Amino acid sequence: MQNLNEIETLNKEGHEYLKSFMHHMILTGSDQDCLNFCYSAPVIGDSKRWYSQSKGRLLEKGDREFALFGILTGILWGTINPLSFFNHIESKDKNFIDRILDLRLRPINYDLIKADRHNTNVTGKYNIVVPIRENDNQKIRLNHAKTLLVNLHRLLKDRPDWNVTFYIQEDSDEPIFDATVLLSEKLGFKNFSAYRTPKSHPVYNTDMFMNKSFCFNHALREMNFEWQINHDVDLLVTEEFISGIENQNSPTWYQPFYGGRVIYMSEKKTTEIVTQYSKGEQVNLLDYVPKTHDGSHIPPMAEMKAPGGSLVIRRENMLSVGGFDPQIVYGYAPEDSIFWSKLELKNNPNLKQQRVHHSGNGALYCHDEKAEALHMWHPVGYCDVDNMFVPTMMSVWLRYTTDYEKRNNFINSLENIL
Repeated sequence: MQNLNEIETLNKEGHEYLKSFMHHMILTGSDQDCLNFCYSAPVIGDSKRWYSQSKGRLLEKGDREFALFGILTGILWGTINPLSFFNHIESKDKNFIDRILDLRLRPINYDLIKADRHNTNVTGKYNIVVPIRENDNQKIRLNHAKTLLVNLHRLLKDRPDWNVTFYIQEDSDEPIFDATVLLSEKLGFKNFSAYRTPKSHPVYNTDMFMNKSFCFNHALREMNFEWQINHDVDLLVTEEFISGIENQNSPTWYQPFYGGRVIYMSEKKTTEIVTQYSKGEQVNLLDYVPKTHDGSHIPPMAEMKAPGGSLVIRRENMLSVGGFDPQIVYGYAPEDSIFWSKLELKNNPNLKQQRVHHSGNGALYCHDEKAEALHMWHPVGYCDVDNMFVPTMMSVWLRYTTDYEKRNNFINSLENIL
């Protein structure tokens, strides 16, 4: 429970620093600083997702916490000067960032985790790892999981080098583990593995929010595959997505979907696809991809490539940066951005400040427009604002600090610390 208590303390202290920084900025900031503050929250859609467990509800614009996380969003995206916030924190506690870094450097004792397992004593070349946790017994993730399982079975049933692992965070009376194992047996999908760990545990806590970082790291530690594909349960993929992974020649890591973006489907289209798969019907996912007037797929994005969704990485490269960061991530956080930043910084220690998720240093990107990832609809997921400060600060520090020697030493010290 030590990490859980320390992360709670750090998050509470961080909220106080945000409050004093907001007051300082209003009193001493320029007109432009104040404008940046006012417009920082709507910069992304997260402001509609900010949920406070302590209040038991979504934040509203009249809540002080809403303004605080508007500031944090602005700092993360660089519309509010991150270095001025670092200086403010240092004036309050010069060791605050070090306390976050030290907490991250503590290895998790995975031997304490008692998991239900199905067919996990397997090895091979490619392992698609999919963390899953249901939202409020809605069975939305159950439907996503079953649909993705059928989708991947059709693509991988004749590919012996591949395996699919569902890592499910649910209690024993919940249905996803049993339902997906049963479906895999019905399909005859021999290259399917599954873990189930309870929502609440002394090593972590997922009473309300999934700890995706923990799932990826535990699977990496237990299963020996050359490549791990860290994949979201709501992303269906095409044949070209799979063949692109097989044919890519990146020595490190690879983004397997076209253009740095996924295709978001409506509730109606998602229901249609889920129904077709559940009935055993053939589904051509490319029919659901929006096209331009000349029939081409939506073109690649310039800078704002998604850092998550699906990422293909060599086992040794994932270990070299300590995998994901479950020591500091509880609930929703920019864990994908942190992971991508660590990979780029490990590959290029001379990289300076990053104002976008990707600088492209070391990664290989997919350029086949038929290698698509289609995002199944679901209600907007909540952001855990009570526990979001520390991981957000980790992301901000990696991207904006000017103490490059300290940053690089930290990255190097993470090797094999899962």
